[in-house]
Parts: sequence; C-alpha cells; structure tokens
Amino acid sequence: MTGFAVAVAGHSEITKRILEGLIAERVNLVGVLGHEPKDARNISAYTTMSSLASENGIDYVPYSNINARRSREAVAGWQTDVLLAVGLSQIVKPTMLSVSRRCCIGFHSTLLPEGRGRAPLAWLTLLARDGAANFFVMDDGVDSGDLIVSEPF
Repeated sequence: MTGFAVAVAGHSEITKRILEGLIAERVNLVGVLGHEPKDARNISAYTTMSSLASENGIDYVPYSNINARRSREAVAGWQTDVLLAVGLSQIVKPTMLSVSRRCCIGFHSTLLPEGRGRAPLAWLTLLARDGAANFFVMDDGVDSGDLIVSEPF
C-alpha cells in the first residue's frame, strides 16, 4: 500500500496506533480526517490526531460529521486512493465511500459478521467473547464489506 495515496479517518487510540504504524512503514499518507467534537467526554477512547499529523507533516482536516462536504472535498483534494477508516463512531455513507479513487477500508475488532456496529470491545468484554483485528472493504452496510484480513485474538 506504500505506493497508494492513503488518508486516515478516525478519533480513537487504535486510530493513533495504526497511524503511527503507517508513518513508521513510510506509507504515502496524504491526509488525516480527525473527529473534533464540541464535547469529547462522551466518546469512548477519544484521541485527537491533530498533533501526530502536524508532527509528521501530514495535512489534517477536522470534522464533526465524517460525511460532510468538507471531509469529502479533503479526500478528493488529496487525490486519495485508499481511505482507511479506523475507530469511527459514525457510519460512513455512500457519498463519502465513493470519493477515494480505489476503496475505503474499515477496521473492526469482532469476529465479523458477529458484533457489527458500535462499541465492539465493550461488547466483547461484556459477553466474554473472542475478537479479531479485521480490515475490510467498506460498503453501504455497517461493517459488512468483504474481509481483507482477519486476525483472531
């Protein structure tokens, strides 16, 4: 994926860790969309991506709604091949999914298709279930696209 223009969207600790890994691997990161809510106290594991992006010379665009025009224009302007959505608490709509030139890849931490939706780690803990690190091609469903890789834990 290093030859592709990659943008990352998210706002959690897992987003930050994946972004750090992509930076370490010298992936062609063209931008970061970071959720900047008015009040982040009710967003579990909220982490801003602005400092990490700035420290590494990566363009950063904040959003309150991932599907808003400003987010779509940023992804288009970066000439993004792959949008990597990690740690989002919002559903990415088809209008946003269609902006990147190749695809949008999502991340989810349950044994998909079981556990689709929000707060997967909380549900895994509550139900004492195994999880998985999944990357999948996003479609117009919720965590329902074709799996690229799934590593159980």
